[in-house]
Amino acid sequence: MKELLLFLVLLLCSVALGWCNETTVSFGNSTSNFVSIFLESDVPVKGIQLKIQNESCASLVGCYSQVPGFTCESSADTLLFFSLSPCALVGRGDRRILAILDFDVFLEFGECCELQINREKSTIADENNYEIPTLFEDGRICETPLCGDLPTGEFCIKDGVIDIFDLLVLIDSILNKPNCCD
Repeated sequence: MKELLLFLVLLLCSVALGWCNETTVSFGNSTSNFVSIFLESDVPVKGIQLKIQNESCASLVGCYSQVPGFTCESSADTLLFFSLSPCALVGRGDRRILAILDFDVFLEFGECCELQINREKSTIADENNYEIPTLFEDGRICETPLCGDLPTGEFCIKDGVIDIFDLLVLIDSILNKPNCCD
């Protein structure tokens, strides 16, 4: 019910009034047990709480903030993203990476499972500590077979040595950047 109400508010604001804020939280690419979380918002964001549901195929074990001054804390199914500084904000802007999530994955190689955001228990706070109407997009995590020297999904460097090139390909894959050499 809350999801339908939020959808109607967003639709009314964007179509009829043209003045409401648009905020989206989404998952990025997954690489083995790492998944990125993205934010796109028309207003500054002060904090985020996400409750992540899955098919008992993955458990959240870590969260690494990608925004200077912000902390990312997690339990098995909850992510808290905030700053200890009361004035720190994630500025408004286009889609940007907030954090890298680390999961224990209980899948066979090549299998995937859905990561769903529980919209009833997830929320985003603006600079004045008020809830921002938000569109939450679900994602998925896959156990990718080893490819080359590191588990890099669709990108491969096979030279038998783990080096900076493997690390850069892995980072590009996590950040959802295309392979520039193709």
